[in-house]
Amino acid sequence: MCSNAVTLLIADTANALGVTDVLDEHLASLTPDTVTRTAGTVLTSLAVALAAGATCLDDLGLLRPLINTGLTRPLGSVSTAHRRLHQLADHADLVDGSMTRAMRQVRTRAWNALGDLNPTKIATMDDPLIIGIDALLIHIHPNKKDAAPTYKGGYGFHPLCAFVDPA
Repeated sequence: MCSNAVTLLIADTANALGVTDVLDEHLASLTPDTVTRTAGTVLTSLAVALAAGATCLDDLGLLRPLINTGLTRPLGSVSTAHRRLHQLADHADLVDGSMTRAMRQVRTRAWNALGDLNPTKIATMDDPLIIGIDALLIHIHPNKKDAAPTYKGGYGFHPLCAFVDPA
């Protein structure tokens, strides 16, 4: 249950910010009217699946608990996700600009949702916004043959985390 906690938080945040709807709005010209699983649904689901540990499209089954609770829209099949991604790849030049505008809109929504705690509104030249970036090695058992240890002699990965303290 705890392994799904972060995934649940990410899916809930994406729903609260309307990520799927914003993506659908910006990619509407590339989505035929006949599709039931839109590009926004597929892209948002893929992002949540990556956070849950997916390494390929076949891992979309990791979202089943979220779909069952209604926190993520049903994705359909893996072939549906493939079709949407190929459709977007065929128009990569248009998708790039659309995705940039969509993510800018979502980031603005996220910052504005903070109200008085919005660091972009309280930061000044004399009191700047400081973002602390940190990484910590998460030790894992290597499954790869002939895996090489990190420079510290262990096996694992180091996710980068960014922390904002507006106070």
